Amino acid sequence: NDTLHVKVTFTGDVKNYSTTITEKNYSDKQLEDTINASFELQETGSTTNITLKISFDKQSLKYTLTAKYNGEGETTKIINIEVVNTTKALRPLGLTEGLSTGVTDLVESKLEFPNATNLNRTKNIYLFTDVFRNNYGHLLFH
Repeated sequence: NDTLHVKVTFTGDVKNYSTTITEKNYSDKQLEDTINASFELQETGSTTNITLKISFDKQSLKYTLTAKYNGEGETTKIINIEVVNTTKALRPLGLTEGLSTGVTDLVESKLEFPNATNLNRTKNIYLFTDVFRNNYGHLLFH
């Protein structure tokens, strides 16, 4: 299983999100829906009025995290979105270690992942052949 750990720092507090992505053959939309459902569950009952969503751009093949303050007024700002170093879903999501927006100080902040996603992970390659000799009659395998 892969994991995604995100820390959202906002005026006066920090909110941590943690998602486990079970091994399946996801489409980009299925993965987006799975992660967003996990984020929504973690926001249930929260009084911070902060939401975190992931979205996928089919043109660039990249995911983007969007943190937003949904409360009254503009006194609370998103300071930083950071992908925590314990994240294991780097390759499938197009992430790099320690990815962060830096200081943004906005009501809504976006963090675009730098690499195209790779949802077609190759775990094993099996070669079957009945050819054991090269053109010179030498055995290829001993």
